[in-house]
Amino acid sequence: VLVDPTNEVEFFYLRPRDIAIYVSSGKLDIGITGRDLLLDSGADAEEILQLGFARSTFRYATKPGTATGPGDFTGMTIATSYEGIVAKHLADEGVDASVVHLDGAVETAIELGVAQIIADVVET
Repeated sequence: VLVDPTNEVEFFYLRPRDIAIYVSSGKLDIGITGRDLLLDSGADAEEILQLGFARSTFRYATKPGTATGPGDFTGMTIATSYEGIVAKHLADEGVDASVVHLDGAVETAIELGVAQIIADVVET
């Protein structure tokens, strides 16, 4: 904890994935984290300012010939560290696919036979 007594503010260094949960619970007034982590958390927290750095996109990837888009994912398994985002997107698209949560290095899931598709954040 870093305390700024002049401004009566406390700063906490937390895992980025947990910040939206703390803000949503009311334990913190504000937090800085990635939009992907905010959306994936399902937390009742609101994005109030885009900071304009670390631009990234969310992508699906698979071996050539497996699928060309979400409409082809039915019956397949998707590995991701962002289970909330993927599950919501699949539901919005009406796709019935399984989602497997992995804590990083999802690119190996296809090679190891855990999933046919991966979904991950890609920085540009």
